[in-house]
Amino acid sequence: MAGRAGHNIGGMFVRMVVALLLVCFSIAAQIDIAAAAKPAKKKQEPAMRFLVVRSAPKACEPTCPEWISAEGTITGATPKLFKRVLASLGGRRLPVIITSPGGDVSAAMEIGELIRSNKLDVAVGRTELAQCGKSGAACTSEKERGSLHLGAVTTLGGYCASACPLILAGGVNRFAGPSAMIGVHQVTTTSRQMQIEYRITYRIVRGKKRIISKKEVGRRILRGETYYKMRPELEGRISTYLSGKGIGRQFLDIMRETSASDLRLLPQSDMQDMQLLTGSGSAELLVADGLCRQVPAAANCRVVTWSDVKRLAGKAK
Repeated sequence: MAGRAGHNIGGMFVRMVVALLLVCFSIAAQIDIAAAAKPAKKKQEPAMRFLVVRSAPKACEPTCPEWISAEGTITGATPKLFKRVLASLGGRRLPVIITSPGGDVSAAMEIGELIRSNKLDVAVGRTELAQCGKSGAACTSEKERGSLHLGAVTTLGGYCASACPLILAGGVNRFAGPSAMIGVHQVTTTSRQMQIEYRITYRIVRGKKRIISKKEVGRRILRGETYYKMRPELEGRISTYLSGKGIGRQFLDIMRETSASDLRLLPQSDMQDMQLLTGSGSAELLVADGLCRQVPAAANCRVVTWSDVKRLAGKAK
């Protein structure tokens, strides 16, 4: 649409041609998603959730150990959730008890960096939450976040596969009992293009375009390619990350040599040799009641009266 406008300025008549142009165009952006995980299964585990849990046995009160329970698939949003949990602790150092099938490699390394910078310990294990209310359901719903969860840690059934060991590597002390499973394999990278459409309004003034507005009107992910071997750039990032955590080169070699469709289980002795584990202890070691009876008490011990525990736990009913 074009229009003409005239103005008298100092006796001179100036004409300006103004044109408004509406155009739609698309751009393609390259997206690389690296995941040290097997090809997608029919039913994928839920995204990782974090809960702050206190030892359930009444015998340890009023001073009981607490920990961060981390269970589920690692996604791009997981580091943000973990930061939120750390912020809620006000600087308290709680160990991380983790069980995960793996997921996003970059997110796993970001979480590992947060763990190391906050000087936290990590162990492979599961958290069995105390039951809430008459229904007997475990206290895991979204509305209960921030409430005090009660539970116990067990190594039995705990596992840390694919990208998960990169989180484990972030711990100052790192444990996985004999019954815990730790496995790695090649990184799978999916490269896709995203097409984004915009509607842009231009105003042409004296022959020059001036953008008035720009609005996204649609986007779609185009067909991409999947690579079942680490790209050099990603391998370099993982290598730098692991060496910064004191993990031997052998760990990365095993990742690279194991097919993406397979899973290489790591023996305890090998994990200690490559420094993925710092000792032969298990997850239970980091949350034992005895930690709170020693002098000084462990950093993850907190004094709470039993009446406080019942009051806070009641919020989850």
